[in-house]
Amino acid sequence: MKIVKPRITNRHRFRQSIIAMACSVAIMPSMAALASEHSSLTAPTQQINPKEQTVTSSQARFNKEARKPKGSSRLAHHVPTLESKSKTVTGLPGMVGAMGVGGPEAEVDPCNGYSQFDGLTGQALYDFVRQAEFSCISELYSKNDATSIAAYQAQNVIDVANLAKANAATYDSTSGSEMLNLFYFLRGAFYIEYYNDGLTYNDTLPADALRDLLIEYSKNPAMSDTGAMQGNTLQEFFISWDSADSFYEAVPAITAYLNGFSESHLAESQHRSALTKALTTLYNGNWDATYTKASMEYDALRAALLKVATSDYIINSAYNWESTDAFHEFGRFYEYQEYWALPASLKTDLNSGVQTYMNKFERLSKEWADAAGYLDYYNPGQCEAFGICGWADELENTVLSIQYSCSDTINIRAQEMSNAELQQSCDLMGGEEILFHDILATGNQPVADDLNTNLEVNIFNSYDDYDQYAGTIFGISTDNGGMYLEGTPSQVGNQARFIAHEATWTDEVLVWNLRHEYVHYLDGRFNQYGAFNYFDIDTGKSVWWSEGLAEYISHQNRYDEAVTIGRSQAFTLSEILSNTYNSGTDRVYRWGYLAVRFLFENHRADVDALLVHARGGEASEWLNYINDTIGTQYDSEWNAWLLTVSSNDTPLDGGVVVPPLDSDGDGVADSDDAFPFDPTETLDSDSDGVGDNRDAFPLDSSETIDSDGDGYGDNSDVFPLDATEWADENGNGIGDNADANNGGGTEPVEHCGATTLNDGNLNQEQVECVSGAGTNYFYTYVAADNTQLYISTAGGNGDVDLYFSQDTWAGANSFTAKSVTSGNNELIDVVANRGWVYVSTSTAQAFDGVSLKVSLTAPATGGGNNGGTTPTIVSDACATLSPYSYGGLAFGEAICIADGHSSYYFYVPSDTASISIDSAHGTGNVNLYANGSTWASPTSFDAKSENSGNVESITVTSPNEGWYYISADGAPSSSGASLVVNVTPQ
Repeated sequence: MKIVKPRITNRHRFRQSIIAMACSVAIMPSMAALASEHSSLTAPTQQINPKEQTVTSSQARFNKEARKPKGSSRLAHHVPTLESKSKTVTGLPGMVGAMGVGGPEAEVDPCNGYSQFDGLTGQALYDFVRQAEFSCISELYSKNDATSIAAYQAQNVIDVANLAKANAATYDSTSGSEMLNLFYFLRGAFYIEYYNDGLTYNDTLPADALRDLLIEYSKNPAMSDTGAMQGNTLQEFFISWDSADSFYEAVPAITAYLNGFSESHLAESQHRSALTKALTTLYNGNWDATYTKASMEYDALRAALLKVATSDYIINSAYNWESTDAFHEFGRFYEYQEYWALPASLKTDLNSGVQTYMNKFERLSKEWADAAGYLDYYNPGQCEAFGICGWADELENTVLSIQYSCSDTINIRAQEMSNAELQQSCDLMGGEEILFHDILATGNQPVADDLNTNLEVNIFNSYDDYDQYAGTIFGISTDNGGMYLEGTPSQVGNQARFIAHEATWTDEVLVWNLRHEYVHYLDGRFNQYGAFNYFDIDTGKSVWWSEGLAEYISHQNRYDEAVTIGRSQAFTLSEILSNTYNSGTDRVYRWGYLAVRFLFENHRADVDALLVHARGGEASEWLNYINDTIGTQYDSEWNAWLLTVSSNDTPLDGGVVVPPLDSDGDGVADSDDAFPFDPTETLDSDSDGVGDNRDAFPLDSSETIDSDGDGYGDNSDVFPLDATEWADENGNGIGDNADANNGGGTEPVEHCGATTLNDGNLNQEQVECVSGAGTNYFYTYVAADNTQLYISTAGGNGDVDLYFSQDTWAGANSFTAKSVTSGNNELIDVVANRGWVYVSTSTAQAFDGVSLKVSLTAPATGGGNNGGTTPTIVSDACATLSPYSYGGLAFGEAICIADGHSSYYFYVPSDTASISIDSAHGTGNVNLYANGSTWASPTSFDAKSENSGNVESITVTSPNEGWYYISADGAPSSSGASLVVNVTPQ
């Protein structure tokens, strides 16, 4: 945990969430694909991790501590955007995934006698360097030894630079590597001078000599060449300006390169890297007073940056980060204008350039929002002038448009998740919470002054979306796998939140690090008193606990990677208890896991004692207990334990299985409960969405209600409110029991003879002779929406049932309408929409000689519409109306359904016989849910319709007077669907 004040250099400053905990997670393995392109030259044998420069004034050139070099390798991998170096550090980044290797293995001795550097000076050293293998020079960096010190004596640096200067303006670096070698060798001087106490420059003469060489080389006509060798040379050239602390002097050369950058440059990987190095040099100039104070002189530089940032050939390429990086360096001049109180005309010019960039992109895109952030932050109160008022909230609400409540303590905001995925995430956190309280023995008692009663979980659709939007919306760095922001828990109204993304690269995990980060929330609320960093992450010995516990609870005893690493016995327990976030990924997370597990398994009393201090806010006592009571006494035991600990599936508590989640408290675990949030229901045997307790026909998915109690469900009962009648074979409105002439029509059709079609296309108005012993599948094409179809069977032997579906193969478990009377006289009349529709015949016993027909007119023979009521004709409201997502409905008036989750309501009059709720038209898939007592949703309904496509229908008989609720939910999305509600009075 660390409290860090955001630097003004961060473009994601627009929401300064300054208290946070970085997630302890790896970016997905595919993150390595984002690594930068490699040069064809041999890389150094050792990847050196450079320290960050902290020069704040050009006068620091005399101060060795201020002159931190930018690294040893010219092949540092490109991160997704340059700006990742300047984002607000609101928490230290966790386990970053593999970003590539440092390069190929070096030769055993590429210098053919590395020690010969010891005796070379002046002309001899110059001649040796310009002809040496690149990997030979790399050894000076990687060895950083007495030979390196000898080679980089001040006079050697000055002599080599001056000799190189003599040829710099004319040397053909388009094909030769001499200038490349010389730049690389010379900038290494400042790397060794910083990292090796045996070398100190007492003045700026070495740096001045390098600067003069760079200025001279800027005159070389090869500067404009687009070849690979020149690209390699320019990479070293641009980095060397930084090494010489000559940012101001670098401006003309960088400006010229940016102005000349073309599609030919972009096509060459070495030039793409050179462009990144040029922009990186400008970025590092952020700390140099001479460079930043002279910003008014850089009109040409800013114009060149804007040219690169707005070039379509870059924006529309696979390398569009170059546009983004150039724009960030353009926008950085806002900072300099403000810091040095430079003329307002500079800000005016910057505003104009930012608007030019913004207009290249779609509103609310990553780039548009990036630009809006600059305008908003540096021009407070002027949003109307730029057309961006409320942009941040608009962006957040648009991107994270899905809201889902798991419980009183967890709310999810998501970019794109199905209800099933949302509920899965809720269940995971619910189970994690039970385990946490059981293992930590919290008694569900929060620490004092903690008002973080609920957690907001924000889930982006992918890492790309997280990287694109999370920084702007939440003000966080995104070079990680997610982040927990605790805020100030003692502050009323504080909102703890976790920002995450879906794990699109694996099917094993839905939301990356959800378990781990939820433990951070629970740990902060129930174990650790105070805000983030109350127990100091640098000196308070708290990192091992925070990250180790999150790993321990989320992985439990199955953590193969940690156990494997532990076998090395690389660290003592006392060393791990001293972890900080600078200790490295494995040590912070995997070794932290091992430390927590060791203490829980072998020394639970120490864990309990530490928890007393943690919950009491006793930071000093916590530290003293670790230093004095634990100390080093367990180091030997720890070493032995590391060789025996195993990765296994034993429950954490040693055998007592944590009870499963039971959200509604009905005694049935959520995983086994068809209605986990309804204590009155647990089973849905026929999977019709109505619980067995309320379902009059719990084994018949086509029926749920029997209003008249005659044993026939309302859907198949022609007289659902008359217990004495259920069928009307001749359709004359008189029930068969009371109708002496209930047969009606002509005599049944006789056996049709030989089978003409077993499955396939049904031609309308053509009778087919069918037979079968199971299910036969047919289809027919409907030419227009709202077409009345009559599908009938008659005659023959056996007992056939008939099913129809608008969108998918019809069958007993997939239908829009059906006719399932006794015998073979079946009839479905249905309003169908344009496209292929599906019909099936089905039987439990063999049938034959049955006539099957699809017609646009009602048949003269056959059953009396056994398919139930005629479906409602739904007008295409979306043709004339805008999508409508929330509000009241008028009976008989169709509305256009908005995509996502839409909620509607209407008032049911007294003496209502039935309500019909129908949808049709459009593309995608929408489901309907109805509820007579509260807001309807996929988890709260009395009735539902979940057919494939947008044709849905719900009929509610004998509804109570009062408000009634409907939800329409895209599954996962729909477009152009219309909805109408009709009421039938008694």
